[in-house]
Formats: sequence, C-alpha cells, structure tokens
Amino acid sequence: MRIVAKAVVILFSLMAVMATAYYTLGKNLQAGVYPTDADSIGIPLIETASSLIVILVPLTFAFLITSITFFRKRVVLFIGAFLYLCGAVLAALLAFSWFMPNHYSIAAAYVFLAIVATTFAVFAFRKSPSNHAVKRDALNARPLP
Repeated sequence: MRIVAKAVVILFSLMAVMATAYYTLGKNLQAGVYPTDADSIGIPLIETASSLIVILVPLTFAFLITSITFFRKRVVLFIGAFLYLCGAVLAALLAFSWFMPNHYSIAAAYVFLAIVATTFAVFAFRKSPSNHAVKRDALNARPLP
C-alpha cells in the first residue's frame, strides 16, 4: 500500500471514531437517554479525543518506521508491526468499554480502527524478508546420487 494511502486510511479511521462518538452522544442527548441533571456529553467527547491521541502515538511511530525505506531491517519491521498491534489492542479495549446499549456505533467505530491497525501490522510482517527463502545456489544445485 502506498504511503499516502496508508496515512489517509489511518487518519480517516481516527476521524471516523471521533465523528461517530460526537454524533451518537448528541443524538442520545436529544433523545433523552441521559438524565437532564447529569453532566454534559463533553466529558465522554474529551475522553474519546484523548484516547484517540493515545492510539495515534503508536500508530504514528509504526507508520514512520515501516514506511521509510531506510528502516527495512527485519527487527525494525517487527517493531513497527508490534506498535500497530498495540494500537489495535488499545482500540479493541476501548471498543469493549463502549459496548453498551445506545453506544454500539461507537464500539463499532473502534472495532473498525482495530481492524485497520491489525491489517497494517500484517502488511508490516509481510514486508520482512523470510529466513526460509529459497537461495539461488539451492536452485542450481544437482541432487546427490
């Protein structure tokens, strides 16, 4: 996947989570799901924004070290894949925290973010060279009698 497309997908999935949280909490407030004497919906919105910043940190580092051609060593690619998986685990945990009635759409948006991060981790694993690659000498070798 191209570098710009990967960055756009990561940013789109983060913005989709925030937009879904804003829309869902606003509609729940208008529908009367929350008590009128309770705190505003600003607290969950700030919590969502801060959790997205926390998820953005490992995703950004993973994106940088897997996209720059200078860092094509196997260990660095595995570190990048590990950071993508850290972001995916954080997103999955946040999806479980929002998995309650009237908030399922927010949980689904976090699940989408976790799937995106896991997919990029798989892409990073696939970039790394394999130890089991067939060598040229093995292809030209004659079988033993």
